[in-house]
Amino acid sequence: THDIEEAIFMASRVVVFTRRPGRIKSEVPVDLPHPRPYTIKTSPEFMDIKARLTEEIRAESMAAAEH
Repeated sequence: THDIEEAIFMASRVVVFTRRPGRIKSEVPVDLPHPRPYTIKTSPEFMDIKARLTEEIRAESMAAAEH
């Protein structure tokens, strides 16, 4: 998926890729309990993972824009 929240909610890890040629930039573990209630999306742990992934993707987007 390209949806950060969906990836965190469903996965045990999220992989962020670089711009072309699309190599793995980072693997972020999602250490949240299963099953995950929908309300977990407002927890501090969820928000921390979302912020980390958002920054990883933002940095990669900025690097791609420079080339």
